[in-house]
Amino acid sequence: MSSREFTEWLAYDRLAPFGVERSDINAAIIAMTVARVMGGNNLLGIEDFLPRFNAPEDTEERMLRIAVRMHKALGGRVRGERALALMDD
Repeated sequence: MSSREFTEWLAYDRLAPFGVERSDINAAIIAMTVARVMGGNNLLGIEDFLPRFNAPEDTEERMLRIAVRMHKALGGRVRGERALALMDD
């Protein structure tokens, strides 16, 4: 492959990405759509379904906040003082 062809492929990838990163985005869109169809109320966004590489380790509070948002988005009732406190954030 020539340098010119390689440069053209790089430019094409910037305009219409392909590969693993693009597949993650497509899968996240599908997962978000399924969650919304199953009764979600648009609290969940695509970023909630994208994998996070090299992210800091999740804290218990962050994981609980995500679980509360997903549970509420799917129509569940949130109970417990700790979970209710996280809903306001």
